[in-house]
This record gives sequence, structure tokens and C-alpha cells, in this order.
Amino acid sequence: MHAERADIVITHVAVIDVLNGKVDQDQTITISARRISSIEPANRAHIPTSARVIDGRGKFAVPGLWDMHVHLDSPAIAALVSRGITGVRDMGNSPRELLAIRQAITSGKLIGPRIIMAGPMFVGPPTAPQPYRVVASTDSEAAHAVDSLVNVGVDFIKVHDGVSRSVYFALAREARLRRIPYAGHVPSVVSPQEASDSGQRSIEHLEFLPDECLALFAEVKSAAVPNSCSPANIDSLLRHLARNRTWIDPTISMFRAYVKPVAYDSIFAGFKRLAPSLNRSGIRILVGTDTENSRIAAGQSLFDEMELLVAAGISPFDVLRGATSSATEFLGVSDSLGTIGRGKLADIILLDANPVDAISNLRSISKVILNGVLVSPDSAMLRTR
Repeated sequence: MHAERADIVITHVAVIDVLNGKVDQDQTITISARRISSIEPANRAHIPTSARVIDGRGKFAVPGLWDMHVHLDSPAIAALVSRGITGVRDMGNSPRELLAIRQAITSGKLIGPRIIMAGPMFVGPPTAPQPYRVVASTDSEAAHAVDSLVNVGVDFIKVHDGVSRSVYFALAREARLRRIPYAGHVPSVVSPQEASDSGQRSIEHLEFLPDECLALFAEVKSAAVPNSCSPANIDSLLRHLARNRTWIDPTISMFRAYVKPVAYDSIFAGFKRLAPSLNRSGIRILVGTDTENSRIAAGQSLFDEMELLVAAGISPFDVLRGATSSATEFLGVSDSLGTIGRGKLADIILLDANPVDAISNLRSISKVILNGVLVSPDSAMLRTR
């Protein structure tokens, strides 16, 4: 599908600055050649006669959202974009399939989000090799696999579970040598501090805490709490990660989808007790869902995740920033994405209410603009209009 790229002008809209939470009222945004060419007060704006004009009265403009932990498949693409998700970080998939999808999106044959991809994820034996997994048993296998993935064109390396301690550090060394980021789980044979010190860019699924720590955080503290799970040690760990600029991607909604309700309630209560420490430490939060199958609905799950983060005690503004400007900062693309500003690529959502007031207002989507094109949500697919 090839899109017609006419100029778009959004008039009289409130623009949310996701860097500081400020709302600039009654602005006019002009989009030309995929980029935002101007933002100025509506009473001073010049509107090209050939432009498509969108009346933004009563609307709030925010940057397109990023789901920073997905396992993408083709049926999910329309659901993502229709809910304002204009970028994703794929955390484990077949590189051949993802590269084909990304090429189709780039060429205009398919409307879909921007894709940052890891290709297959690293696991340890005895897992059988699959298109979305790399089994590394030795240091040399790990180094060779990193080199191969770099040559294929992945954007980062994903480490999962089961790798040996030696293989983990071999992977980290080779990733540093090849100047490619790596992210993922923290294998049981490596401490979160060691992973952070080795350069792991993000830790997924609350993996920086053992399950027993989350469970204990949900209970009243007692002398039976292991020293490693004490609040003081958890605070020390979080400050350690923050100093190294290691990011956390909690994926709370994934736990809700995969564990029994009683266990989830305990995990969430533990995370809720942990949230003040997260806020104090200065650690940076990403927003991801682990979207993969029918248990986690593509697109919808990002709203669920953001609402759970707020319910746990993280502010709506910090959560919104985590899914917009923080995501693009983490990925190194904030020069062109993540905020609404002159010269930026035009990934914009128009909302009927302000998400800084209530994060659930992100569900009130009126329009989605992706790469400078207005897209029309449909129950089965997306089309340009």
C-alpha cells in the first residue's frame, strides 16, 4: 500500500511536552514531507491552501507510543498502530521474517510501526534451536552467534535464560567489541549488579529481583526476610543500576497474563511496595508488554501496562514519558522521534483528554498520524486517508 503524503495541519490543539509535562494550548501543527515543519500559536499560523486540515479543538497531541517489549507477528501490526503504537522493540523473533516486515513497512506496502529488533534470543542447552532462539553452549559459540547476528542486521542482542555464567560474559564481551547493545533477562548464574556492570542496557520482567523478594515485599517485614531482599539492599541495588544507566522494563501485565491470580496479586503488591524505591533511585523505566499471543492483546496491553504502573505508584507523567521520549532516548533516536517538535518525524496521537491527568485517557484516541500520514483505524486492518 502506498500512501499519499499531502501536508497535514492540526489547528487549535493542546500539545503535551513529554519532557516536562507542560501543555501548550491552542497550537497549530503543520506536517510536511513526513516531518513537523512548524508548531506555533493558532492565531499566528499560516495554513497552506492545499493542506488537509484537522480541527484539534478539545484535543491533546502526544507523540506516538513505543511498546518496548514485543514478539511481533503480522496480525498484531494493525492493532498496534490503531492504538497509537508507532514503534516497537522486538525482543526475540525470526530475523528473516522481521526484516521482511520492516522492509514492507519502509517501502509503503504495509502500514506498521517502526521496528527495533534483536532477532533470535540467546538461550542455553538443552533447548532445541528454533528461528527465534540461539543455543550457545560455549564462549566461542556465543561470540560467533553475536557476530552472525550483527552481520544479519539486528539492532541489539537479547539474552534470555539458561546460558552459563561463562557464556553470558562471552556474549557481553563480544557485544561490546562489535558495539551493539544487549538487553534481556538476568540469568540465575549472574547477579543484577554484574549484568549492569557488564553493560546490559535493560533488564526485563522485574528480573532484577528474585521472585522471593517480590513475594516478601508484599508482606509485612520480619526477621525471616533474607538479607539480600531487605529494603536497604534493594535500594542499594536500584541505585547501582541507576548509576550504570541500566533501564528497567517491568512488564507487569505479562505476569498478570501468565501466573495464577493469587501469585499475581502477591507480585503486584510487591512491586507496589517497591515503587517508592524506584522513584527515589532515579532509575529509568521503559514500558513493555511481552505481546506475543492471545493471552496478551496487541495494542490494548500497552494501555493495561501503563495503568498498572500508575496503580503501583509511578506518576502518569513518568509513565507517559517512559513510552515516548524515554523510549527514544534509550534507543538513541530522540533527535527525530519521541517528542512533538519542529523537524521531528510526525508520529502523533490526538486524544480527547489529557493523559497526564489520568493515564487511562490514552485510550481516548481520536486520530493517529504515523510517519506524516493520517491512518484510519479499522477492525481488521489499517488504511491511509
